[in-house]
Amino acid sequence: MAELPVDPMLSKMILASEQYKCSEEVLTIAAMLSVNNSIFYRPKDKVVHADNARMNFVVPGGDHLVLLNVYTQWLESDYSTQWCYENFIQFRSMRRARDVRDQLEGLMDRIEVEVVSSQGDSLPIRKVSAAQQGVPVLTEDTQILQEPYGTWESPGILKRLFPNLKNYIPKVLEKSCQCVYIHISSFTLTSK
Repeated sequence: MAELPVDPMLSKMILASEQYKCSEEVLTIAAMLSVNNSIFYRPKDKVVHADNARMNFVVPGGDHLVLLNVYTQWLESDYSTQWCYENFIQFRSMRRARDVRDQLEGLMDRIEVEVVSSQGDSLPIRKVSAAQQGVPVLTEDTQILQEPYGTWESPGILKRLFPNLKNYIPKVLEKSCQCVYIHISSFTLTSK
């Protein structure tokens, strides 16, 4: 992790990405995160246009995938300054993210971590992102049951979900527990 000049959590995510075969995408996400949330801009006279432009980048799966989508579309536009202007994206931040990504890719070669793409599959990317934070990923085949008191139960995926919830959900931390209780406000359900 010391070889990678990024936040330790991002280093952990980059190194774990090799296991999930999505290191190319994770390199891009780490580079985009390293520019400190200065990707989008919102001029006061064009707030509605800027918000609409930002919504065009939203993809299911969270902010990391949104950042990956922004970078991928910018790459497809051949790193166009005009594209950034039209989409209310800061060109300098994108150029900085590209430079960071190139540096990280060179370092990955040096420490012999293979750079592999997930070929458009977002599940490995979400797994790496969740693993970096110690959170399980709920997939479509995970059984989730609603409990009468407003929480959701997911049998058998982990014995603990969030360590800071031990005062609120003691059953999650019991060694004999085979369930994870998730409050309804902790995630969004979408229909197919």
